Amino acid sequence: MWWRPRAGRLMPRLDIVACLWLALVGTLSGSQSLYACPFCSAQGVTLSKEVEQATFVVHGKLINARLLNVQDGTGTTDLVIETIIKPHEYLKDKKILTLPRYVPTGGQDDVRFIVFFDVFMGRLDPFRGIPVKDKALVEYLQKAHALKDAKQPERLKLFFDYLEHPDPEINTDAYKEFGNTSLEDVVQWIRSTDRDHVRKKLTQWLRSNETPALRYGFYAFLLGLCGHKEDATVLHDLLKQRERDLVSGLDGVLTGLTLLRPEEGLQAIDHILSNEKEDFTRRYAALRAVRFLWDNPPPGVQREALLVSVTKLLRQGDIADLAIEDLRKWKRWEFAESIFGLYAQPSHNVPIIQRAILRYAISCAQQAQGKVGQLAQTFLAQRRKEDPKRVQDVEELLKFDEQLSKPAGAGL
Repeated sequence: MWWRPRAGRLMPRLDIVACLWLALVGTLSGSQSLYACPFCSAQGVTLSKEVEQATFVVHGKLINARLLNVQDGTGTTDLVIETIIKPHEYLKDKKILTLPRYVPTGGQDDVRFIVFFDVFMGRLDPFRGIPVKDKALVEYLQKAHALKDAKQPERLKLFFDYLEHPDPEINTDAYKEFGNTSLEDVVQWIRSTDRDHVRKKLTQWLRSNETPALRYGFYAFLLGLCGHKEDATVLHDLLKQRERDLVSGLDGVLTGLTLLRPEEGLQAIDHILSNEKEDFTRRYAALRAVRFLWDNPPPGVQREALLVSVTKLLRQGDIADLAIEDLRKWKRWEFAESIFGLYAQPSHNVPIIQRAILRYAISCAQQAQGKVGQLAQTFLAQRRKEDPKRVQDVEELLKFDEQLSKPAGAGL
């Protein structure tokens, strides 16, 4: 494979759930979850986007590689065109293209290349080549390019069926298409697609030991959106099988379970968060699930129940700072006294937790009313006497973070 970046280019319950989520995400214009599908770890420039950006793309056989300068490795190679993936007038009546590159194939007659081209001032610029031994990737790119003007929910119908294709180049790219898709478009796709087909595929993949561990969370989340209550059994089985290396997708599995069976999902989350002996990565994954459910509460999930679970992290010294910061963002000042009481505890006497407590106190003093606001002001006054520089530094960092979080175009 060769690649060169181009200058100046940037790389019956079902309907209720889907409609609810569609209505919900439509109100989340300020939420990060609107811009990228949650629980999908792959993002970046997709092959279909590269095809769109290229002047034309062809597939064929490389022959006659000629080395013209041994010192710098320059030369030429002929490309016999077999398939045109993205057409262009430059290709009219052409069967062979001469590439301004020396690309020896080592006598592998069964290897073909998909080559991406730019044309600048009439000169060919092949900027990427992908070796292939069959036409699976060619057909995938042709189908994707045929849908270039379609809306993303319609395009996802194609990419879904390629998520577990045996060619890693293809399935990774299809996965990346979902990773670049907004939550709103995913819900629209769920509404318009054959949900029984999607559900059967998802349960099959989630039961398979061959499925990459990184995808369990995403598949579980999709199953939560389109599955039946009985599908929760598949997710319960995943939670029990520690050997499946589930940590990277645990947040999605917990969220999917909560969508299918809210009470059981919340119990699973609470069980993890309340156990301070549980591995940190699992508790953090459960917290990520809570964050998503807090921002996008589905039917049967009350935020108060989520709060009960999150506050169990406050006394866990290795993760308390994360819980405190979430409570600050959620403006839950009723926990102020408990949080301020942690400041002097030996288990929490570390800079990262004390900074989180100070951030909470500063926001609480500014926004809370009555006794809670006064409590925060008193707490800050005591901290300023002890270490005014630390409080000042936290105040400045908090102001900076708040500026960064403002929507684009908002005043300073």
